[in-house]
Amino acid sequence: SVSLATLGDRLTANRGKQEWEVEVATPLWLPGQRQARQGEVVSSQKEFNAQQLALRLQLAGEVREVWWALAAARSNHALAGVRHTAAQELKSDVDRRWRVGELARMDANLAQVEVLSARADLEEAQSALAQAEQDFRLLTGITPADPLTPETLPAVEPSLDAHPQLLAAAEIGRAHV
Repeated sequence: SVSLATLGDRLTANRGKQEWEVEVATPLWLPGQRQARQGEVVSSQKEFNAQQLALRLQLAGEVREVWWALAAARSNHALAGVRHTAAQELKSDVDRRWRVGELARMDANLAQVEVLSARADLEEAQSALAQAEQDFRLLTGITPADPLTPETLPAVEPSLDAHPQLLAAAEIGRAHV
């Protein structure tokens, strides 16, 4: 780096005093210091890349968990809908049979309780589904597809030695030794 400075007394005494100062600075490397610095940069770069891969893997795991939670919520919602429909059909059949005198009023009341229970389960499943869809949207930024596409398995089984979290830990260990 190069710097230039000037100092004068024109504003105060005006005696003609004027100074100029020029400074030149250059780094002096000790033997092997430059190679060590370059090695540190390369090591930091490898550590960063390994950590980035580990974070990508962590994000993929979080997306997978949210995806499966959404799939489970959709399945539970569909099952609760089927149960509610079946309970309504049972109630209408029991009510018809109660009116003609084949069943007791208690059976009609039990059928009504089943309908109410199924409706409560359906509403709970609907709430869980809305929460799962919101979690998916928050994490991915996209609206989930109506039929979720099935998860595909990798073509090649990944090696444990090449796991990004293990690589990141190894690079951190090398950098601090």
